[in-house]
Amino acid sequence: MSDLRDYPPQPWIHQADCTDAPPGPLALRATAIRELYPYGRPHHCFDRPTVTYNRECVAEPWSESDPEPHRYSESTIQPPDAVRPLCEVCRGTHGELAPSVAWPVRIPGAAWPR
Repeated sequence: MSDLRDYPPQPWIHQADCTDAPPGPLALRATAIRELYPYGRPHHCFDRPTVTYNRECVAEPWSESDPEPHRYSESTIQPPDAVRPLCEVCRGTHGELAPSVAWPVRIPGAAWPR
């Protein structure tokens, strides 16, 4: 069995023409976005939780202000190498402090987009 790891908060996935999408990122096909961010959070600009394969999408990295600090809330999504199920809010694992500390919390060794 592989080592279990913590997951940083996952990015919002937008349709390329979404008015809330961040300016500047390269639009990629949904299949490429899915490969890069398999647990990315679909933005409300999608009319359903699934994404068609040929739709152009952009990923908006997690920022320290998105969303408000929150406590870990267990979801039903657990990657095979995750230490615990992903959080319903941010789809991260909240590190070792999951039950007791509100986010944003930095996970040691995890990339933190700016």
